[in-house]
Amino acid sequence: MEPKSPWRALGSLGTVGLTFVVATVLGALVGYYLDRLFGTSPWLFLLCLLFGIAAGFREFFRVIAALDREEKDDGPSTPANG
Repeated sequence: MEPKSPWRALGSLGTVGLTFVVATVLGALVGYYLDRLFGTSPWLFLLCLLFGIAAGFREFFRVIAALDREEKDDGPSTPANG
């Protein structure tokens, strides 16, 4: 089996940061425009901002778990007994 490139893991971690920022900003923008539309300032802004932050954390933990799983699969193999 071919070893995994460290660049792949670095790329995955780099996208996590970008995804976190985009999810947070997108949530804030949606909340801002919904507040202007319905006149509920600042409640929908705060709610959507929290949803954006939660989505960013969810993606962070999803990628970390996938990298951990991949590392365990590629770990050193033990010789078979017998």
